[in-house]
This record gives sequence, structure tokens and C-alpha cells, in this order.
Amino acid sequence: MDGFNNMLAEIQQRDTALLNANDQLHARTEELEREVAQREQAQEELLKAKHAAEDASRAKSAFVANMSHELRTPLNAIIGYSEMLEEETRESGKDEPIQDLQKIQTAGKHLLSLINDVLDLSKIEAGKMTLHLETFDVVPMIRQIVSTLEPAAVKNANVLTVHIDDGVGTMRADVTKVRQILFNLVSNACKFTESGTISISVHRVTTEGEEWIRFQVTDTGIGITPKQRQQLFQEFAQADTSISRKYGGTGLGLAISHRFAEMMSGYIQVESDPGQGSTFVVLLPAEVRTDGPEPPHVDGVAEAAEPSLGGNFSPDTILVIDDDPTVRDLMSRLITKLGLRVISTGSGEEGVELARQLRPLLITLDVLLPDRDGWSVLHELKADQELSNIPVIMLTIVDNEATALSLGASNYLVKPVDRERLVSLIEKHRANAVRSPLNANSSSSRAEKHREFVPAAVIRG
Repeated sequence: MDGFNNMLAEIQQRDTALLNANDQLHARTEELEREVAQREQAQEELLKAKHAAEDASRAKSAFVANMSHELRTPLNAIIGYSEMLEEETRESGKDEPIQDLQKIQTAGKHLLSLINDVLDLSKIEAGKMTLHLETFDVVPMIRQIVSTLEPAAVKNANVLTVHIDDGVGTMRADVTKVRQILFNLVSNACKFTESGTISISVHRVTTEGEEWIRFQVTDTGIGITPKQRQQLFQEFAQADTSISRKYGGTGLGLAISHRFAEMMSGYIQVESDPGQGSTFVVLLPAEVRTDGPEPPHVDGVAEAAEPSLGGNFSPDTILVIDDDPTVRDLMSRLITKLGLRVISTGSGEEGVELARQLRPLLITLDVLLPDRDGWSVLHELKADQELSNIPVIMLTIVDNEATALSLGASNYLVKPVDRERLVSLIEKHRANAVRSPLNANSSSSRAEKHREFVPAAVIRG
């Protein structure tokens, strides 16, 4: 009996322990279910936050692109008309307004550089900045930078010296980004130096079997403290507020230069002491490589197969396709001074039809058109066997050179367009057309055909 009672007591204890364990298991199960629900809710909230961040990023990119378009459009008119007025004023012999017109141009180009910096930074952050690699001579690029910035050096009574080793030769890189890096460094040296010396030196060096191009910019300016160097390459950061107030600037130039150098597998170093000047060293590979496929790059006159131009080829006519009346007017004034005829339209569809009827010397094409985008126009022009050999120069606010060149464009210029660069390209294409033996066949009937076809879209200078 005692043994049986003890056994019952043990069973009761075990039953009680089992019930307690069961209750604990239920409690733990409910707790785990709550945790799972909380985690699912947190995951859902994170996913919503991710989508919201992506939407915000897309909205930011769209806003920056839209603002770039809205700001560049009036700047195109400001810079273009001020350059045109300066040229006409010089021709008339009136020198008084020239300085005022030059001030307008300088202010417009400064504003344009700020817009470009913000747009470049936005592209870098979005991972949409790409490299357009080409082989180019280093010496002409340096000469161009020095020629452009020499007035800035003279303004502060500085002496600008250049030393380039004989063996520098060529390099393969993104020439636009290399030029912008050096332009930022030299312009900063000119800005922060007064009555001093700015030295530029370029060398080709070999390290661990690889060739590099070493650019060095040294000035005798205000210098940089160790604390200031820590944030030198940060976006929107300057040495201190007093420098920002005195010298101006947004703090984007060096940050973008640093990013560009990294994109090309190079780097920028700085050595400086307060009041003792600064030395910036840029080291870039002599042959920059990219992991992905490189977009095609064509500079100058497009190399095409033997053209099939037909009898109505118009070597003295340029077709301008752009929806902005200001651009069409500026292009008409500029091109007619070169002794060429201008026919313009704001419609992509009409532009293709005019190209078929005229066979112009070349076509300038915008991307943002009201009826169809410039990419589809370019594709149709290059897909047509009779039109494919007509050079197309893209003149647009949209910065997408790789797409344009891959579709067959000869050149790509971002508005506001550099007049000298555009004139140079037009002259190259005209010289190429003059050398073509097929042009002689069409010269006799050209004037008659021009009299027969005078579209409403013609702009006479």
C-alpha cells in the first residue's frame, strides 16, 4: 500500500511537471509566434522603407535631371547670345560694351560649371557615371588647360609654368574626366594664390611593371592645415567658412576630381602647410581599363564606308533638328557666318523627311523632341542606307554620350555648346565632304535643286 501510494505521488508529480512544461511550451510558442510576427512586420517595414528610398532616389534623379534641363535652357540663350553680341560688337568696332558682355559670359559659364558639378555628383552617387575611354596626346590637353586658365592666373598676378617630359606621349583614359581633374586643381591653385607661382609638371613613370602618368600641380598659395586636409575630398565641404566667404565655391570640385581619379583606378595626394602653398599629385594609369565593355568613342569626323549620297547631296547645307527656337536661331546665325545654308525644324519626323530630300552636309540633332525622341530619329537615320553616311552631331542637354555613339552619332556636345568646338567639327566635316569625289557629280544640279525645294522651316541669316 505504501509503495502504491508512493507510486501515485510520483505520477502526480510527473503529471504536474508535465503540465507545467506544457504550459511553458505554450507560452514559449506564443512568444515565438509574437517574435515571428514582429520580425515579419519589421521586414515588411524595412521593405517599404527600401521601396520608399528607391522611389526617393528616382525622384531625386528625375528632379536633378529636370532642373538641369530647366537651368541649361536659359543658360544656353544667355551664353549663346552674349557670345554672338560680343562677336558682332567687335565687328562693328565698338569696344565699350565688350567687357560687359564678357562679364555676362563669365557669370553664365560659372553657373553652368556649378550645375555640371551637382549633376556629376548625382550621377556618381547613383552609379550611372561611366567612362568613355580613348587614346589621346597628353601635351595638347595640358596646353588647352593652360590656355583656358591663363587669364585666371594673370588676374591674381600669378606666374604659370609648365614642365612636360619628352616621353609622356599618349594615354588611354576618359579625356574629359582627366581634363576636369586637372582643370579643378589648376583653377583652385590660381584662386588661392596671389602674386605667386603655379607649376604644372607631367611625367610618365613605371611602377611594378605598369606605366602611369603623374600630374603634379604646385602653388605658393595659402596652404592647407592637417585638419582641413581631412575633409578636403568630402562633398560640399570646404576648408572653413572664412575661405568660403572670401574665395567662394561649393566644395564639389575636389570631391568630384577624387571620385573621377578612383573610377580610373588612380588617386590624388596632397601635401601642404599653412602659408607655404600646396602640392597635388594625380597618378593615373597610362592605359585605363574597365571591367565591362567599352562604349565606342569617335572624335572628329566619323570614318564611314564609301558614301552613297545620290544626285541631290547638299554640301553647303546643315540640317538643325531642335525643338528650342532659341537654339535654332543661334545655330542659324553661327552657321550662316561660315558660308553655309541652314534648314531647321522642331520635329523629329519632319527632320527625317528633310534629311531624305536634302542630303545635307551634316545634321545636328537634339534628344528631347516633342513628337519623338532623338534616339529614335538617330536610329532611323543610321538604318537608312541612303542617309546612314550623313554625319550626325548630337547637341543636347541630355548627357548620354555612350548611347549616342553606340547608335552611330559622329560627335556628342552637351548644351550650352562650346562654339569653337562646334565650328571646328563643322569645318572638319565640310573638309571631309569636299575631299569626297562624289561631290563633283552633284555640283552642277545643286543650285537648281535648292531653288526647287525651299521648306517653310528654312531660317535665313
